[in-house]
Amino acid sequence: MKDRIRCLRAKNGWTALLLSRLLGVTERTIQRWERGDTQPNPLHLEKLEKLLRIERWKTVRRTQDEG
Repeated sequence: MKDRIRCLRAKNGWTALLLSRLLGVTERTIQRWERGDTQPNPLHLEKLEKLLRIERWKTVRRTQDEG
């Protein structure tokens, strides 16, 4: 997931700071997601899906909910 966040963010021409402001998190949080240190919670995954116009993380959310 970490590479997808970085790739899709870059594809949109967004900085980590811009994405953090759109999501209501810190820039450091975005950096942690992109390094794979942490993962977005289900609420942030949903916001990412809407902002980046993707639907593929739904299975990731399901896996996190089950785990």
